[in-house]
Amino acid sequence: MSDHGIESSRQPVFEQLEYANLRSAPQSCQIEKNKKYGEFCRAFDADIWPTSLSEQFVDEWHNQAWLNVYLESILAWLHDLQDNELLDTSKPLYLLQIGACGYKFGLSLLHKLQQGCAEQGLQHIHLCLLLHTQSKQEQTLLSQHPDFKLFKAQSRAVIVDWGITSTISPLPKQAICGTRVDFVSNPAILIANGVLSQLAQSLYHVHYHEVYRADVARVYESEVNLDTRMSEAGTCVELPFLQQMKSKDTSEGTQDNERVEIAYQWSKVSLEDESRYYGSQLSKRIKQLLDYQSSKGGSKVIAVPIQAARVINAIELSFKKGILALMSDHTSAQEEIKLSNSIHLLGMALPIDFTSVNQLLCEDLSMLKARLSNDKAECVMVLSEKDSSQFNYTRHAFDTSCANEQPKARAQILQSLESATAALTDAQIRAFIVQTDHDVKVLKLFLPRLRKEGVPLEYRLAWCQLLSEIWDNYIANLENESFAFELGMLAAEISHWHLAKICMLTCIEVDGPSAMLLQNLALAAWMTGELEIAEKSIDLAIEFFSPNKQVMHLKAQLLQYQQRCKALSWYDYDVDNTYDAHSTLKLLPLGEHQLGEFYIQYHRNDIAERLRGIKIDSFDRLRQVWPEWRKQGDKDQKAYFALVHAEFGLVGGVIFEFEDNKTKSDKETGEETKRHIYLSFWIGSDYQNRGFGLQAVDMAILHLEALAKKFKIGSIKTSAWSHNIPSRKVLKKSGFAESRNTKGKGIEKEIFFYRKIG
Repeated sequence: MSDHGIESSRQPVFEQLEYANLRSAPQSCQIEKNKKYGEFCRAFDADIWPTSLSEQFVDEWHNQAWLNVYLESILAWLHDLQDNELLDTSKPLYLLQIGACGYKFGLSLLHKLQQGCAEQGLQHIHLCLLLHTQSKQEQTLLSQHPDFKLFKAQSRAVIVDWGITSTISPLPKQAICGTRVDFVSNPAILIANGVLSQLAQSLYHVHYHEVYRADVARVYESEVNLDTRMSEAGTCVELPFLQQMKSKDTSEGTQDNERVEIAYQWSKVSLEDESRYYGSQLSKRIKQLLDYQSSKGGSKVIAVPIQAARVINAIELSFKKGILALMSDHTSAQEEIKLSNSIHLLGMALPIDFTSVNQLLCEDLSMLKARLSNDKAECVMVLSEKDSSQFNYTRHAFDTSCANEQPKARAQILQSLESATAALTDAQIRAFIVQTDHDVKVLKLFLPRLRKEGVPLEYRLAWCQLLSEIWDNYIANLENESFAFELGMLAAEISHWHLAKICMLTCIEVDGPSAMLLQNLALAAWMTGELEIAEKSIDLAIEFFSPNKQVMHLKAQLLQYQQRCKALSWYDYDVDNTYDAHSTLKLLPLGEHQLGEFYIQYHRNDIAERLRGIKIDSFDRLRQVWPEWRKQGDKDQKAYFALVHAEFGLVGGVIFEFEDNKTKSDKETGEETKRHIYLSFWIGSDYQNRGFGLQAVDMAILHLEALAKKFKIGSIKTSAWSHNIPSRKVLKKSGFAESRNTKGKGIEKEIFFYRKIG
């Protein structure tokens, strides 16, 4: 028996099992005669990549957890710069956001950085956002954005025209508005979220110790030139009006499911020949990267991020004092790239290997990576400042924030909430909003339900605060501002009129005016006492748009209220405007449009008890007494004022009760005696213990002093229960003297107060 036979007999025999074999070399596609193929060329040079960066790839990176990762890292970096004396605080420090499609993230981050710098003593650092885009349409849209315009007016935001999807040129030395960009004075911050994966990459198949390059061509099944369609999607025409740009953008829009077929051809290459193709800057590094990949053995497709490395190197070369780069994207580390036979009409986006990016960067760039838990995304930080080895605080902040924030976990929570919008209680909804740092996306899920069902009355102020903080995190959508409208309507329903006005103004600025927006703006302005704005808004709605019944009804109500205000002898608009310009409160005649809020604020029993007023146990009861109150006001018997707050509308009330309608003559001197005015005031159930009572009384005194000559007023009288300590303190602070005369005993003891006028 031969040795071979002995060895073979010792091998176990397993039936129906397949043994692994070496993988075959990559195979090119089969050419089909009935299809038209474009020119095959290197994947890096093929027309399969986006010609302009797309928002659909970057939107997922915009949540509060991602913002916190960047915020904490940048603030730490600013401290390290300051400690190492690497800052020139007389010059701007630039925050470069590549890809204008990510403008929401950049504007949000700048807003949070301003707040963080103020809190950490770094407000002397002048941060300036550079929003990068080569698209004329995006440049025009961004120039119209309300947040961008505010930052630009503060010299904190500009737009730079720079192409990164094809050839890489040096960063422009000035913004599109002509503002000079100072590359020399300070280091800079680079932000890239979901952008690098949209840039051109070279495709290779490392087949054990061999390397194959992919050449790619687009396939046309008909005579329709898809190449023209793709190029049209990237062209932008600068138009003078935002609405024209929107209509153009809509008409040229494409369906999300439109795809372009592509074909691959593979050819074996030598590393020397391949590396020389990319020029002297990358030649050596490309060879080292491909040599490293082939030395690991195995057979897999890899994508080499050539364009991403060129962009980062160009930015690093522009800013002589170094950069802090924070970049997040889907990554392909340790995994084979799965190539698709078709791509989205916008172009191909492939996961990016940050390890390969690091291998292609300049030698003095130092990359720190953090793979986020439960995710195929990585966030990386690149430092290239002088003495960056001393930046331990920055490295620690980056590691800690990536570990603690877990943006992917936030996204998974959001996904789980999508099916639970009807099941959660109001308290649970508010808890999720708070726990996600007031993320706009969480509110978007529950907004339809909140609009339909409303919010519990006892938590209305909590919702007002939540909505304000969510709005602080929101960046307007330049193409269609539907969220601001829905949020504004919810704000109006819970009497957060200030937020309602801001939302409607944002919609008008982004989408252009409409009858509905102007009507809502007029209502919000009316409820907060801005009668001129209300009148102008409703007049614009009627003048420029076909007025509907709602608009005309609001116009009639507003006109009726204004005419009554002018007819009332105890109200003077000029007196109302003599109050402190910084005050958030006004005294305006109570109107029928305020009765709903009046009931909500007055319905608590103790308010009527303290005021010694009538008990109003239903809204219908209030509507029954309103005609009598109005009649008393018209006859100068009682003046019913609404205490109106600039944000929340009606928050309380003030009442003047005239002693009688006629002055009396002194029997001895024959002179007219002065009239007494009896003053009452109350603060609504939602707004007590905020100092509104003292402001209301002080404003009432100023108002009566202005009316003193007209009404022969000599003094103000009022009273309070002995146990009503808050009201007694307010009256004393406002200059009222406590009378010795009292009425009643025990809990019904009434104390009288007196104050002279003039």
